[in-house]
Amino acid sequence: MTRNMSHDEAPDPTNARYIPWTVVMKFREITAPIMLQGKKVTSYRAPVITEYVDTLTGEILQATELRNDKELWPVIHASERCLQREFILNSLRPEVREFAFFVLRFRNQRRGVTPGFEQLVKWYAELADKRADNVRRYINPLEEAGMIAGESLLGPLFQIAGKLVAAREHLCEDSNAYSRLVLMRLRQHGMDSEAVADEEPGWFKFVAQAGAPRTVELHPALPAHIREVLDWYALEHPEGQFA
Repeated sequence: MTRNMSHDEAPDPTNARYIPWTVVMKFREITAPIMLQGKKVTSYRAPVITEYVDTLTGEILQATELRNDKELWPVIHASERCLQREFILNSLRPEVREFAFFVLRFRNQRRGVTPGFEQLVKWYAELADKRADNVRRYINPLEEAGMIAGESLLGPLFQIAGKLVAAREHLCEDSNAYSRLVLMRLRQHGMDSEAVADEEPGWFKFVAQAGAPRTVELHPALPAHIREVLDWYALEHPEGQFA
């Protein structure tokens, strides 16, 4: 028998009431194109479930009968969405595509990016040794491609929605994004992950005096020079303390 699940509990795939019984191949029309066998297509042959078996009663039911049943899991075309994202990224100019990959590293679980695109433009300009106004020109092609939908909102194909993410995790988005940038800077300069700073930065003493939570206590496995930067950022942005 099935059991009632709490709102925050993930469904158990072995506990589904309705199981696919008959699957046929049909042409599926899509709005965003994909590449199949080297050709751009907007339709392709995909498996479609036409009948389900009810594990409680043993009945064979038509898929149309269960269209609005809350216990029927929705069909997600995951591979199709991957191919659509791939088609969009491959259609971009190389320099715009590199910026797009950079942007995607900062996706949050609220259907957007942290920080916003304007700040990401500045960060990328610094890492790529380019002018920010030149990098800003990459925004328009990404909007036309459907990857950007707002100041910090991604297009539907690139969004991540975290329904079960706690508010505490959202508060850490800014600090997590900055720590990701720090790691990218270190990799760019070829610094080994085990490297340790030769001397304390001048601002580090203020972190200790302010009584800010030390990253060494929360993340002891991080290299020392990274912990120092994160401690400073936690002081500057107390709203984004590390969980």
